[in-house]
Amino acid sequence: MVGLILKKFGLTHQKWRQNKGLLINGIPVDDTIARVMSSLEPTEFQSSFISWMNSLSVVTQGEVIAIDGKTLRHSFDNNARKSAIHMVSAVATR
Repeated sequence: MVGLILKKFGLTHQKWRQNKGLLINGIPVDDTIARVMSSLEPTEFQSSFISWMNSLSVVTQGEVIAIDGKTLRHSFDNNARKSAIHMVSAVATR
């Protein structure tokens, strides 16, 4: 799931990446992205993410984007290799 979401994000921002010279050979497949994400130490990732969000909060004077995710149960199909339906909501907060 995470790999697929990050891949879609990367495809959406392809021109920006190209202008920065990032991932010049294209975006890795979603399985590779998922393996990289799963290799991260959860507590270190959490600490870094909180630190990053706090720095953004200062830059934006307390306005941040609240993100909430849900997975629709039993929406996957193992035989067809289709993953579950994932929904993400983002709301600007102060």
